[in-house]
Amino acid sequence: MPVLDIRNASRWFGDLSAVHDVSLQIEAGEFFTLLGPSGCGKTTLLRLIAGFEPLDQGQIFLGGRDMSSFPPEARPIHTVFQSYALFPHMSVAENIGFPLRMRSVSRAEIQARVREALDDVQLPQMAGRYPDELSGGQRQRVAIARALIDQPEILLLDEPLAALDLKLREQMRMELIKLQQEVGITFVYVTHDQSEALALSHRIAVMNEGKVIQVDVPDRIYEFPINRFVADFIGTCNLIDAVVAAVDGPIVQLLADGLGTVRAHIEQAVQPGQAGVLALRPEKLRIDHDHAPAPGENCFAGVIRHQLYLGDVTRYMVQLEGGVTLEALLPNAAAGGGSSFEIGDQVQLAWHDRAGRFLNA
Repeated sequence: MPVLDIRNASRWFGDLSAVHDVSLQIEAGEFFTLLGPSGCGKTTLLRLIAGFEPLDQGQIFLGGRDMSSFPPEARPIHTVFQSYALFPHMSVAENIGFPLRMRSVSRAEIQARVREALDDVQLPQMAGRYPDELSGGQRQRVAIARALIDQPEILLLDEPLAALDLKLREQMRMELIKLQQEVGITFVYVTHDQSEALALSHRIAVMNEGKVIQVDVPDRIYEFPINRFVADFIGTCNLIDAVVAAVDGPIVQLLADGLGTVRAHIEQAVQPGQAGVLALRPEKLRIDHDHAPAPGENCFAGVIRHQLYLGDVTRYMVQLEGGVTLEALLPNAAAGGGSSFEIGDQVQLAWHDRAGRFLNA
């Protein structure tokens, strides 16, 4: 039985359908992420789970109990907000112990559990400090410690890293993974940051316009997007309009705009004449000065038009003879060294037919 079972949840604001008929099952101990662009409904769905917003339709079960009509304080769920919502006039220890004080837990037990919570988030020396004396990362850890101190069944996190700088955000990702593994509590995490979702999650639900578009583990979401929206939103992807010309098992022959005939991989059944999109991840493409295509490869002549050095990798924009421009991502420290390319170089751009995906538009 899933710890959290959302069934046909919907929420309207006037004529706006913020969450539309969403059903999800989240397992105990899972790090589950709601991912999507601003305004897609992910924060509204989080608020429905917490009880901060009422359901207009559907049900939310927690541990098999229907919690749909329960107020927030009656749900064994806590939320960590982007602002952290710490009390500025309380010390770190007082902030963390506040939920227990509201439940009239004894002072001795509060002190013991606060010490344990501070150890869990690696801040035992900060008990007497105040929020304005802490860094952004430390404030976040205090907010998480406060949310975990009375052992909720689920912790909801609404873009908790968004306000941090890049280096601290990457550090806190590792700390969140470690903390979630240590405490074993189910995390439901909201973000619009694709790399964050891929790094943190056991599973991801990609949302758009109030609906869940695809739910899967991170590598499946990245490697096998279900449609053009998911491919475009998750990472960087070359997307070319195409029509199915022929089907040969999991491989299709396409007529792609600006390319002509190419071969690509499919996950779902398609028919000749079906329109869609060819999706190519930049890191799947290979650039050579001279290249004889191997069996199963697509290969096209082109010219390097732009390049962007990024340290470990370089992004190349290659204009092909048919007029389409594709982005390729090549490592700068490949084993055995490798060729370097300059703007204006005549090159061959190649990729295996299983590297390209034909997707619904």
